[in-house]
Amino acid sequence: MAERWLAARFNRPGHDLFGYRIYVICSDGDLMEGISGEAASLAGHLQLSNLVWLYDDNHISIEGSTDLAFTEDVETRFKGYGWATHHVDDANDCEAVARAIEAFQADRR
Repeated sequence: MAERWLAARFNRPGHDLFGYRIYVICSDGDLMEGISGEAASLAGHLQLSNLVWLYDDNHISIEGSTDLAFTEDVETRFKGYGWATHHVDDANDCEAVARAIEAFQADRR
């Protein structure tokens, strides 16, 4: 939100001081917290297309397996918030992750 406000206030034709992308790396434990859902919902509502969350769905939290308390479909939740999603089957496949990031960047120019 701050980047968008700064851009609206200070950018001038031919002088874009603000226009960067923001990347977040998160996992199951992070998205189990209520505040992450509220932040993601607000970002979707405000159409913050400069924001990307890289979510590692490894089914592990501080309590152990996420099956103990977290069984929702996070990708569907984010689609409901209005986010574009790109699914990568294996987070260790660096080329697939790079392609997903490149797709995000191409969509947001």
